[in-house]
Amino acid sequence: MQDILDDIGHATSLPFTVIAARLAIATLLGAIIGFEREWRNHPAGLRTHILVALAAASFTIIGIEMSTRRSSKTTAHVRTRCGSSRRSQQVLRS
Repeated sequence: MQDILDDIGHATSLPFTVIAARLAIATLLGAIIGFEREWRNHPAGLRTHILVALAAASFTIIGIEMSTRRSSKTTAHVRTRCGSSRRSQQVLRS
């Protein structure tokens, strides 16, 4: 439980200003696209495009944070999986 609590308040690899700027830019671009869609009376207007743009930016930021934080663990898991799949293929061939 203490490990989980220690992970909550950790420092990020991206500065807070960069994260805030990326989310603000995503909101602005989503609003521009959504406004254009509403102006032409198309479905999925302003609110939908803002939410989609924010979600995409959030997932990208989370992915960046996870990859910089746990890259060594991830590569170790990939190596282990690749090695075990090769061994299983060799067993199936023989």
